[in-house]
Amino acid sequence: MGMDEPDCGWTEYFQAIFQRVDEGKIKVFQDKYRKSEEERKDVLRWYGVCEGNLGKMLECVMLSNAGDFKRWVEEYINPAVERGEVERFDITGGEGGGEETGVENVELKVSIGRRKDGAEATAKALHRLPTFITNNRRSVIAEG
Repeated sequence: MGMDEPDCGWTEYFQAIFQRVDEGKIKVFQDKYRKSEEERKDVLRWYGVCEGNLGKMLECVMLSNAGDFKRWVEEYINPAVERGEVERFDITGGEGGGEETGVENVELKVSIGRRKDGAEATAKALHRLPTFITNNRRSVIAEG
């Protein structure tokens, strides 16, 4: 198809298949994801890949912000290390060249890093939202 040819209804086709994304849908997705088993698995996966660097994990775990650091360490990482599910790494913040923070300093990193939420979290959610919508559409079709 050349640049001057009509789009043959592609816009309408994709609008029929995929729902329009808005803040409400992102919020619903965020509410289902946060504190879910999927988030736990993502945090533990990226904890290993990033070797305990919370700053790098922040870039990889969707819908995350620095306010999640303490919760990740207390609810997911420490228990998984104790059960032998993941290797123990020194917890680092990743903000100033990867300096060690230690678990006791996570709260300081959280307060310093709060600026990372908002637009970044929305962008990360949007990246995975098409898959979420497609999966939900399939379940609606299957139920119908």
